[in-house]
Amino acid sequence: MTTAKRAGRKPKPRTVTVTGPGEFSTWECTARADFPARLMVDLQSGNVSLVLAAFGAIVVEHNFPNVDGEIAATLEDVDPYTGLTELAGAIFEAIGRLPPR
Repeated sequence: MTTAKRAGRKPKPRTVTVTGPGEFSTWECTARADFPARLMVDLQSGNVSLVLAAFGAIVVEHNFPNVDGEIAATLEDVDPYTGLTELAGAIFEAIGRLPPR
């Protein structure tokens, strides 16, 4: 494979904003819709540390609570963690609904 001399231009970045379902309906986040493929690899790795780091790189703003009911500083501090799984599903559903480029 031949490498080009210049990188192509990246398209304008997109984000999605979602709220959680049911008991997590007050949880909101904005997440990157476009991100490096390595983050998908990490998300599917099964390694909790890699998954949380990748999800943390995708989520750009959130109001997820920690154990004290304040906004969690990191996704590792979110309580309960099951809210993260609910929001992750909502994020990828929202990304899937974006029009193709």
